[in-house]
Amino acid sequence: MKVLVAIEDDQFGNKVVDFILQNKWAPNSKFKVLHVIEPFELSAGLDITYMPFLTETMDKARIGAKSLVENLAIKLKNKLDPCPVEAKVIEGYAKETLLEEAEKWDADLICVGTHGRKGVSKFLIGSVSNAIVNHAPCAVLVVKSDIKKKEAEA
Repeated sequence: MKVLVAIEDDQFGNKVVDFILQNKWAPNSKFKVLHVIEPFELSAGLDITYMPFLTETMDKARIGAKSLVENLAIKLKNKLDPCPVEAKVIEGYAKETLLEEAEKWDADLICVGTHGRKGVSKFLIGSVSNAIVNHAPCAVLVVKSDIKKKEAEA
């Protein structure tokens, strides 16, 4: 089984990886931990003096994303040995890029986290997990966040 593990950030990434580790997987399973860095939307009238800042910000995002997926891949490797685990960072739009990667890699399952947003915030921000569920070329496992529960306890 080929499992694409879509990672957004450290908190949600650990939630998805922890869920994966709570389950049994066939010894021939393969895992790909993937993070997508979305590009900045630049308007036509943007002052070019901002370009060094944008370049520096993207460079930091790439470094952070690489560290994130590598750390989560190591976490999986340590528990799922001998299953191969790959870490990958791609630039693009999350919804489209994740779906394209799943199809290209011939994934059997996509594991993705969700914030659990509802109503207007879901409409305005959009839902990557929802797009994946509705358009994936394979099965999808959505791991719900428990952030609201934690916020209520605080």
